[in-house]
Amino acid sequence: MKNFPHVPIMMAFMAVFFVFSNMSGSIDLNPPGEVLEYNADLDLYLDNCVEQVHLTGKLTSKFRLDKNPEDNQYKTNFHLTAHGVGEGLVSGKKYSYSENRAEIIHSTLINGHFNFISKSKVKLIGRGSAPNSEMIFTLHITINANGELVVVIIDASSECS
Repeated sequence: MKNFPHVPIMMAFMAVFFVFSNMSGSIDLNPPGEVLEYNADLDLYLDNCVEQVHLTGKLTSKFRLDKNPEDNQYKTNFHLTAHGVGEGLVSGKKYSYSENRAEIIHSTLINGHFNFISKSKVKLIGRGSAPNSEMIFTLHITINANGELVVVIIDASSECS
């Protein structure tokens, strides 16, 4: 596993953080099954263990909250879809990526909000002789008492294959 020490890479993660942190909205925590959806265009640079790759694409995330009135537990259905293409900045080699992930998280409302941590792996597929790699993001997701959503990337790394 390789950490991202380069300044341009940190700028890429700041761009990803900007995408997620600007996904602000709110959910009324009372109606069951209400869905909060975010759509974003992705345009960022990531290190794939060989070179930096310029990635573009689409990200869609959906959250649905269901509350059990008996025990005040929330069931959060979290679904993330990301897809797009990339090009190596040095080699010009082509890449594609796709992620389609769903999670169900059970949590309790604490001090008016709840949060959870999610690890997301995105496979970056090299075309032809371009190497494959896997980008790993650890996300901290909070939904506060006002129903506002905040997503922060707390760790990022890559695995090469």
